[in-house]
Amino acid sequence: MASKLFFGHVMHRRVFPMAYQFTYKVFGLLIDIDFIEQEASSLKWLSLERFNLLSLRKQDHGPRDGTAWRPWVEQTLSDAGIHNVCRIRLSCFPRVLGYGFNPISVWYCDGQDGETVAIISEVSNTFGDAYHYVHHHEGKSLQWPVECIAEKRFYVSPFINKDQQYHFKFSQAKASFGILINEYQNDQLHFIASQNSKIETLNNLHLLKAFFMMPMMSFKIMLMIHWHALKIWIRGGKFHSYDKKQQQEVKSEWLVKTRK
Repeated sequence: MASKLFFGHVMHRRVFPMAYQFTYKVFGLLIDIDFIEQEASSLKWLSLERFNLLSLRKQDHGPRDGTAWRPWVEQTLSDAGIHNVCRIRLSCFPRVLGYGFNPISVWYCDGQDGETVAIISEVSNTFGDAYHYVHHHEGKSLQWPVECIAEKRFYVSPFINKDQQYHFKFSQAKASFGILINEYQNDQLHFIASQNSKIETLNNLHLLKAFFMMPMMSFKIMLMIHWHALKIWIRGGKFHSYDKKQQQEVKSEWLVKTRK
């Protein structure tokens, strides 16, 4: 199958103004968006647009309105001056028993020669909103590992303000891939998040293995986010309120800034 399953670890580490770190196991999908509908129809434990042990819904990613993903990706990249994209892969966590949450999903977009020409980082918060950072080099092939810088435009944590800068690093090998995000304010490192994953074949056996290894994965992710937020609040962390109206105003603003 063109789409794959992955198993990995996610690490969150806060460096300033108070320190903490936690790591948890995850599994997810690296899907080819042009083949996943056909592939899911042949799989017993993964479904598209209906309930299963593991499932995917178009409303969870991209335009988040249930419409097809490819037109949205192509329009998004066209707005950034990128055209003629062929293969598009989405790295994400599936819904588990109907529930899912993706702190970050990543779209890998390849040109006609098979080389990656753009990456879209889809960052979500627990309020149900999302923002997309488009990384590219004016249509040229990206060199791995891909390193990008973007000003933070989106409210994620109530204990980290938006006056921050993201330093992204994407890596890939034949059977693995990784994401590293360092968050800075005034050149001081505040927060680190990483995900390192090993790619497996997408089949019924591996899907069942993933479910029984982590049957509560989606719930655990959300629980850990709120648990550590509570601990930061108890320790005196400064709370930054969420202005949903302001966030909606910048939601359609596409930021492109690539490290040279």
